Amino acid sequence: MLHHLDRAAFTLSSGRGTVTSLLAALPIVMLTTTGARTGRLRTVPVLGFPIDEGLAIAAGNFGRPEEPAWCLNLRRDPHAQVVVGQQTRRVVAEELVGETRAAVWARCLEIYPGGTAYARRAAPRTIGVFLLSEDVD
Repeated sequence: MLHHLDRAAFTLSSGRGTVTSLLAALPIVMLTTTGARTGRLRTVPVLGFPIDEGLAIAAGNFGRPEEPAWCLNLRRDPHAQVVVGQQTRRVVAEELVGETRAAVWARCLEIYPGGTAYARRAAPRTIGVFLLSEDVD
């Protein structure tokens, strides 16, 4: 339910915060993707993990067995937009695999240890981890 409240709080605060960021001090960003089936823009609040390489996001979907729609959208079209604080950036998402994914996922878990429970509940699905880089196109 918090993700619904996060959208409203983000809008009402002019991008200064969300319910989750205020209550849990977690880094919430607003991610806008292009719908894989509809072609419409979709904006959702997601945890944005600042790492040395940029910004990582993980498709935990609260540990549900299915992937979140934004994950499927990024696989279809990796070009997206992210709002961090009050700054909007165009980004390209790269889904990480192998050792790179494992290393970034471990850093995500340092910021949000609750991701461990999500991974356990989502099994056998592997949670997708994406690196968002500046879109230079």
